[in-house]
Amino acid sequence: MKVLWVMCNESLSQDVREILDEVDSIEGYTVWSGLYGADRKDRTARWGDSVWPGFNWAFWVTGEEADLAPLIERLKRLKETDMAKLAGIKAWVQDIDPVI
Repeated sequence: MKVLWVMCNESLSQDVREILDEVDSIEGYTVWSGLYGADRKDRTARWGDSVWPGFNWAFWVTGEEADLAPLIERLKRLKETDMAKLAGIKAWVQDIDPVI
């Protein structure tokens, strides 16, 4: 089993949720909103203040690799949009072992 972590600026959260809801192989997901973060490479930060406004969102999606593949392809297309390039979105896949 795999977990897909998606981190994005709050301005992309609706787009990501729509994609998650449209991909039939995704049974469900968990969301964390209002997250702070910084990215040294892109020289961006989201601290929710007047200097570094905004927040990030994190999405946790579990499934088999084949189930996550259509979602990953849709997220790659989203990342290529002008809005996503400006706002920021990243994703990672990890192996997980369910225990209960």
